Amino acid sequence: MTKQYNVMFDVGFSIVANDERGETLRPSEIRFAIIERAMSLRDDEIREAVGFCDSYILEESNNE
Repeated sequence: MTKQYNVMFDVGFSIVANDERGETLRPSEIRFAIIERAMSLRDDEIREAVGFCDSYILEESNNE
């Protein structure tokens, strides 16, 4: 059986807001900014745009 991990990353993106902490942004605006950022990244830029946070071993699986 193959050991698999659940891996969590932070994604770096930016958005223009009318307040310092972006508290007035609508969820749809944030979602669009995340999607726009992800779609604009070339394969060789992905690792710079994400940061490793955590991981854990999943239950054993039969995915081989």
